[in-house]
Amino acid sequence: TYKMGKDFWQTQSYLDTTINSVPHLIWYKDKEGAHMKVNEAFCKAVNKTMEQIEGRGHYYIWDIDPEEYAKGEFICMESEYEVMEKRETCIFDETVKIGDSMRELKTYKSPLLDLDGSVMGTVGVAIDITQERLYEQELINNNRTLETIFTSLDCGIMCHSTDGSRIISVNRAALEILGYQSE
Repeated sequence: TYKMGKDFWQTQSYLDTTINSVPHLIWYKDKEGAHMKVNEAFCKAVNKTMEQIEGRGHYYIWDIDPEEYAKGEFICMESEYEVMEKRETCIFDETVKIGDSMRELKTYKSPLLDLDGSVMGTVGVAIDITQERLYEQELINNNRTLETIFTSLDCGIMCHSTDGSRIISVNRAALEILGYQSE
């Protein structure tokens, strides 16, 4: 009994230390969607303590308006139900409200199995990709601006491979200078 207790404590200590050292949100939910265990990054993201989170459902933790509860609870649990039904890891892009801002999360959710192999809930990891999405949009906007400048300049511009063997792009002015009608 002593050895089993010690082994259990050690295993629990390893698990807690591991999940709390990960900077991404980690959670375990039961079949009804109550958070049974979360890591410190999760608590920090939602600005609540573990005691305030564990045993609570999604709408409470993410501050969903009570009037939107029924709709919100179904929507947020939809991916959990899919994971439990498929019995495999699924990846989702999700948007959640954290404080006053909306955050984009890439979530990895897997079924949590009981000793007999039955699904007893889900385990998930969420990576905040909000900043990456903002950078991505900024790059797209910058490329559009450069493309507009490139195509509208009155001087001819040609881009070619570094060895000069292949033309990559030509603007309208260069086509006119060269006497071509199209690329």
